[in-house]
Amino acid sequence: MSNEDLPPGVRSVVLPPDPTEVLEKLRDLVSTGYQQHETAALHIRAMALIGRLKSLYRAANTATRIHKEETAAARQEMDQSHLNLQNLLYEKRHLEREIEKCRQFAYVLLYTRKSCLTHQQLNIPGSSPLFCRRIHAAGPSRSAHQRRPR
Repeated sequence: MSNEDLPPGVRSVVLPPDPTEVLEKLRDLVSTGYQQHETAALHIRAMALIGRLKSLYRAANTATRIHKEETAAARQEMDQSHLNLQNLLYEKRHLEREIEKCRQFAYVLLYTRKSCLTHQQLNIPGSSPLFCRRIHAAGPSRSAHQRRPR
């Protein structure tokens, strides 16, 4: 698989060669065919093969570590995207509830002292005499509050 086929941000991991060839050579060293060879030469050859096997082991560990890091980064990105989606869905539900509350909210007229009598004369619901008296009583304090500098 080439790097062009991979998703953005993901690099291909080069896997180390298969260690079976090195293991087969080590098995051959202990077979009966090598019994007549010099022990020091066998020892040197075995140590060279073991060194090669260690090198393959380190390469495999490095490839595994790189792959784990890339997987963790991709998982982190996916988790972040999922969290953002959950936040958006929560906000959407919240706004839908607020819209529904606004739709269910009874139509409220903003009364002024002058319009209160007009609404009573038109027989508009919610314009009781008691309510109009409260509007008239609150008028001077509301006016003073509105004139106060902010």
